[in-house]
Amino acid sequence: MLTAFRYFNFEDDAHYKVECSNMGVCDKTKGECKCRTNFKGAACERMSCPGGEPACSGHGTCYSQAQLAENSLIHSNFARTEITYGKIPNYKYTWDYNKVWGCQCDQDYTGYDCSLRLCPKGDDPITGNGNGPLDPIQVKEIQTISCLATSGTFVKNEKNEKVDDLSEISVF
Repeated sequence: MLTAFRYFNFEDDAHYKVECSNMGVCDKTKGECKCRTNFKGAACERMSCPGGEPACSGHGTCYSQAQLAENSLIHSNFARTEITYGKIPNYKYTWDYNKVWGCQCDQDYTGYDCSLRLCPKGDDPITGNGNGPLDPIQVKEIQTISCLATSGTFVKNEKNEKVDDLSEISVF
């Protein structure tokens, strides 16, 4: 089989070991590789995380594909998934489980390198036109808060930001 770089003689022979993984230049006087940008490891065998130094633009954590799969979430309910990547030894479709790295962004950050901020989200006031079970008629939501106490304060929070100090209000 002929590929863009060399002939292969056997099936699944695509990952032949080459000097500095073809992602760096060998300093023959030291026996060390000088890796290209975005590659690291003694043989430049791993991709580094994007976002410069610190990795992930300082707003996330750098993980391997295997770790990212284990950390993945279903929707936003923080339930662990059964997804794994690279758990089966020598499985030909997940050979890169520890070679490709990516960012898991901190809360309120997004993008492949965690350099973008998320904007607040809210319900679209135009939704709910009564077009079936997936689009019920929009109704105003009323929340009632009651607190019985003889001292202290009551603080209403939204997204961990203090909105109102309600300690002086007796009726609401």
